[in-house]
Amino acid sequence: MNWVKCLVLCFLLLLTYLSFKLFLDCSWVILLIASSSCLLFLGLSTRIVKLKIFFFNISAIFFALFIYESILWIADRKKSKQMSTAYGSGYIEEHPYLGYGASKDSIFKSKKCIKNEEIYNVTYTIKDRLRYTPNSNEKSQNCVLFFGCSFTYGEGLSDSSTLPFYFNQFAKNEYKILNYGFHGYGTNHMLALIENRVTKDIQGCKNKKIAIYSFIPDHVARAAGYRELYRRGAKGPRYAIINGKLKKVGDFSESWGMTEKILSQSYTYRRLFAKKLKPSHYDFIRVVEIIKKSKELLFQDGVILYVFIWDYKGYEKAFINTSDYDYFLDEMEKNNIITLFLHDAIPDYDEKKQTYIIPNDGHPNCLANEKIAKYLYSQIIEINIIDQK
Repeated sequence: MNWVKCLVLCFLLLLTYLSFKLFLDCSWVILLIASSSCLLFLGLSTRIVKLKIFFFNISAIFFALFIYESILWIADRKKSKQMSTAYGSGYIEEHPYLGYGASKDSIFKSKKCIKNEEIYNVTYTIKDRLRYTPNSNEKSQNCVLFFGCSFTYGEGLSDSSTLPFYFNQFAKNEYKILNYGFHGYGTNHMLALIENRVTKDIQGCKNKKIAIYSFIPDHVARAAGYRELYRRGAKGPRYAIINGKLKKVGDFSESWGMTEKILSQSYTYRRLFAKKLKPSHYDFIRVVEIIKKSKELLFQDGVILYVFIWDYKGYEKAFINTSDYDYFLDEMEKNNIITLFLHDAIPDYDEKKQTYIIPNDGHPNCLANEKIAKYLYSQIIEINIIDQK
């Protein structure tokens, strides 16, 4: 009988290994039902009453977890079928210092549907692995660099509906535009780009040089790596404060232990713990240091950094302590980092939010980008006039 138990144990180990190698989407569903079955078998095969009760009870617990995990898995699959975002083939690939990014120069289709209802169907033009801005003045010696996430990139919008496009439209196409934004990026990606690419990109810009970083509250969690762990296969530049100084310490995948990687594949674990991962005060300190370092490096290249803050209603829910946001703003002011705000650009954003976002999506629409671009351009011009005086 012992050889049968060994055979069952080996089968369980093999099934567990295969589930995390071949069936990532439902690995824990397989693991839990296999564990429950094995424990049930051990309970049936033993003659010791106490052990039999022990195995049966543990088996029941694993079976209950299997049911809950299965429900969450089915719900996630159903949600994925109802809401899907499809990109053109080869759109995203691994990147040496950003973790991931646009793969090649081409035109990619992006289509999002919810319950067979089309939310958007647009194309993204990629040139030099950046989102192309049609009215960018490539011959100009003035340039504007845009950093941020999908808000900056223009997810769900055409090339001529993005924030960088409208900004240059108000500037009468005065600038060469470099849109460094991309899906899921944060402050850490901005600094990595500045450290590795920006200087080369702006060599031809001899006159006015401006950088605009669009900050949303979730960027604090992204710089801490909380989002990367639950985005399968994704990596991102990791920065830490060591001995009082900000340093690049590899990417987030190197900082995760095997236990974290395995647990992160469980829908139950994500439901109970992942949503509770909120930035701590240290995470805010890190973001402040990243922005400070970005400002310093840009200034060395003659670029002035402006931080546009999406201070929409409910942003404080993203943090453990709301006082950390006040700390963030105080540090921006203390370090002479120019900050501009969503509610100054669009005063009625909270009251009329649906007017300014893509329906059933949440990303800013062309109207929001136009209003924000107009505000940013007018403020930057005003600040420059004051500085010149």
